[in-house]
Amino acid sequence: ALLNQGFDVIDIKLNRKKELDSLDILVISEPLEAFSKEEINILCRYIDSGKNLILAGKPKTHTYLYPLMEHLGLRFEPGILVQSQIDEYPRNLLLCRVTEAGKDISRLWENLYRMTNTGSRPRNLVMPMASAIEKIEDKGYRNTPLVESRDSITWNELETSDFINDTVRLNETAGEQP
Repeated sequence: ALLNQGFDVIDIKLNRKKELDSLDILVISEPLEAFSKEEINILCRYIDSGKNLILAGKPKTHTYLYPLMEHLGLRFEPGILVQSQIDEYPRNLLLCRVTEAGKDISRLWENLYRMTNTGSRPRNLVMPMASAIEKIEDKGYRNTPLVESRDSITWNELETSDFINDTVRLNETAGEQP
C-alpha cells in the first residue's frame, strides 16, 4: 500500500548502516520472528538518532515489536479495539479518521484528514483487528497518533474472539473500559 501512496520502498539489511542512514522513514510491519539482541540495538540507535519510524502490528501477533515499543515508552494494550455503534459491520472493523496532528505529516495525510473529518459525509479509514497503544513512560520521543476511532464508544474487547457470530458487549468487570 505504501507504493500506491508514492513511497519508494526498499528492503534493507539491518547490519548495513549506510542503508539505514539513507532512509527517511523506517517501517517495521508485522515481523514474523524475534529480532536478535544486535538487531534491537541497531534499531534503537536508529530511533535515537532522530529518524522516523512506523511500527505496524496486529493484535495477538505483535509480540516481536515489544522491545521497540518498550524503548519508545509505549505498549500495545491487551485485546482488540471494537466499536459499539456499527450494526452493519463486525464490531472489530474499526472505522477511523485522521487526527489533527496526523494531517501535518504529509500532503497525503492532509488529504486523508479532509476526507475523514470534513464535508457532509466524511469518509472513514477502515482498520480490521486494531490494537490500542498506551504511553507508559515519557522517554523523550515525539509520538504522533495518525488515526483515531470515529465513534466515542470504543473499547478493548478482552473476551470475544468470534466477532461475526458472537454478541460483543462492554464488560467492565472483565477489565474492558470505554
